[in-house]
Amino acid sequence: MKKLMVVLLVIGFFCISHDALAKYNFVNGNNWVAVDAYGISKADKTNIKIMFIKSAIEPAFFNGRPLVENKKDNDYTSYVKIIDQFYSSSENRDMPLFFCVRIADMKLGNSSDLEINNFRLSVMQKLKQIGLE
Repeated sequence: MKKLMVVLLVIGFFCISHDALAKYNFVNGNNWVAVDAYGISKADKTNIKIMFIKSAIEPAFFNGRPLVENKKDNDYTSYVKIIDQFYSSSENRDMPLFFCVRIADMKLGNSSDLEINNFRLSVMQKLKQIGLE
């Protein structure tokens, strides 16, 4: 009876987690490109995007597994350029910014296009599986 109860609790937890996750709206390419529609200077747009990036990566420092490995000093502008290019394709806009920052870091770290595309495809597949695409 105890085992059955534990199994039911675990199944219930995953069902609730999946349902909550499916209703959550991640910051993604649609939010990213919306910044470009604002009537503000290019420098202000870049600063807003840098704040997006920082909000995506800073929590990762607390778990001991930083999201970015190839950032030089406080230079996030290279990330902004790569993410701008990535999100310029509408097929990539559903990808949450967190993963897109990882892709930018992979590019800056000289990962191969094959590695980057495989990562992108695996993320998009997982998003589709959990109903977020």
